[in-house]
Amino acid sequence: PLTGLLGAGAVAAAVAGGVAVARGRKRKDGGEARGREVAAGPAAPRDPLDALPVEELRTKAGSKLVAADDAIRSSEQELGFAMASYGEKSVGTFREDLDKAKEHMRASFQLQHQLDDEIPDTEADQRSWLKEIIARCDEVGAALAAHEKEFNSLRDLENRVPEALEGIAAKVPAAEERVRRAESALVALHGSYAESALAEVKDNAAQARQRIEFVRTAEAKAKEAWNSGDRSTAALAVRAAEESLAQVDTLTAAVDGADQSLRTMLQNVHTGIAQSEQDVAEAEAVVRSGAHSDLAGPVAGMKQTLTTVRSSLASGRPDPLDLLRRLEAAHRQLDVPLSSVRDGREQARQAAQMLQAAIVQAQAQIDGTASFIGARRGAVGSEARTRLAEADRALQTAMQLGGSDPVTALQHAQRASQLADRASELAQEDVSGFGYGGGMGTMGYGPGMGYQRSGVGGGFAGGLGGALLGGILMNSMLGGGHHDSWGGGGFGGFDGGGLGGGDFGGFGDISGGGF
Repeated sequence: PLTGLLGAGAVAAAVAGGVAVARGRKRKDGGEARGREVAAGPAAPRDPLDALPVEELRTKAGSKLVAADDAIRSSEQELGFAMASYGEKSVGTFREDLDKAKEHMRASFQLQHQLDDEIPDTEADQRSWLKEIIARCDEVGAALAAHEKEFNSLRDLENRVPEALEGIAAKVPAAEERVRRAESALVALHGSYAESALAEVKDNAAQARQRIEFVRTAEAKAKEAWNSGDRSTAALAVRAAEESLAQVDTLTAAVDGADQSLRTMLQNVHTGIAQSEQDVAEAEAVVRSGAHSDLAGPVAGMKQTLTTVRSSLASGRPDPLDLLRRLEAAHRQLDVPLSSVRDGREQARQAAQMLQAAIVQAQAQIDGTASFIGARRGAVGSEARTRLAEADRALQTAMQLGGSDPVTALQHAQRASQLADRASELAQEDVSGFGYGGGMGTMGYGPGMGYQRSGVGGGFAGGLGGALLGGILMNSMLGGGHHDSWGGGGFGGFDGGGLGGGDFGGFGDISGGGF
C-alpha cells in the first residue's frame, strides 16, 4: 500500500480540501480545484515571494513538495511504531494531525500537476499556484508540529534507548532472512521476465543489505551516544535504525509484490489477446458488410500488434507491462471507429469487462512505484512524486465511477496506469543520477572530499550510501564539515525549510574517520 501522501479516498479528500485556481480555467479530471482566497487589501504587506522570478518560485515549491512529502512519510512511519507499542487509541490525536497534513499534500500535488500539464498557464496563474503550494507545504509542517512534543513524550525514546536497541537487534535476523528470500526470488524473476520488467526491484535485495548494514552503524552510534550521556543523539540514531529496518521490509515486500504483479499482468495479456481477437472479428465483419471502411487501418494495426505480442510471449522472458501497453495503444486506435458502431449499452458492457483488470493493473503499478520512491526518497524529486499522486487520484476516480459509468471509469484507470508508468520512469532517472556527477553534488559532496562510490548508494562505509539514498541519513556536509542529520526527524519530519521538528544536524562524524 502507498505511504506518505497517498491512500484510499485521495480524490475525495483532494476535492474536499480544494485547490485555488484562476477563474475561467477549464475543468480537469476531478473538476476545477477550489481553495482559499486571500484578500490582499491596500495596506497588506508585500509578499516576498512576489519578488522572485517564476523559475525560482518553481524551484522553491519543488523543494517544499519533496520536504513535505518526506515529513509525512517519516511521520506516518513513526505513528506506526508508536501504535505498535501503545495501541491505536494512544495515537488518535497524531493521526488527525497527519490526516490534515495529507489533505494539504494532496492539494499541493494537484496544483503542481496543473502547472506541469499541457495546458498553457498565464504567469499570474503560475505565481498564484506556486505560492499556494509553498503555503500548503508550510501548513503540512504546522499540522505535524501541532502535537509533536506530546508525540515525543509518548515514545519517550530518549529514556528507552537500551530497550529500543534490544528490540532492533531481535528483528535483524528475520530481516536478513527476508533479504535472502528476496535474492532467491529475484534470480527466479530474472529467469522468467525481461530486464525492463524488473527495473523497479532489480537492486532491492542489494539495497536491503545496505539498510541492514546501516542498522548496525546506527546501533553503534546509539550505544556510543548513550554511554556518553548524549541521549538526544542516541534517540535519533535509534530512529534511524528503526527506519532502516522498515525500509528493509519495503524493499523485500516490493520483490514479492513484483512477482504477483507480473503474474497478474501476464494473465491480463492473455485476456487482452482474447478480447482483441473478438474486437478484430467484430470490426472485420463490419468492414465486409461494406460499412465503416475507416476500420480497415486500425484492424491491420491490431493484427500486427497481436503478432508482436504472441511472438514476445513465445520467445520467453517477456515484459508483461510493455505488452499490455502495446495492446492498449492498438485498442485505442480501434475503439474510436468501433464506438460509432456499438450502441451505448454495448460500449458500457465492453468497458465493464475490461475495468477490473485495468484497476488491478493500475493499483499494482502505483504500489510498486510508491515502494520504489519510499525506499529511495533521498534521490527522488517532486516531478515523479507529483505524477504518482495524480495516478492515485485518477485511480480513485475510476473506482468511484466503476458502478455508474464504466466507460469513463476505464479511461481513468488507464490514465492512472500511464501516470504511474511516467512516475516510475522519472523516479528511476532521479535515482540513476544519485551518486554520479551532479547527483551527490546537490547534497554537498564534491571532488576531493574523500569518499569513494561504486554505484547508486554504494561505496560508503557502514551502509551510509544506502541511508542517504533512502533519506534516512540527511547530509549537511556543505562546506566540507563532517556533520550529518540522523533520521527523518520522527513525527514531524526533518527540517525541510520550516517543516515539522527542526534540524537534527551536528551529531559528529559517524563513519569512523570520514567519508
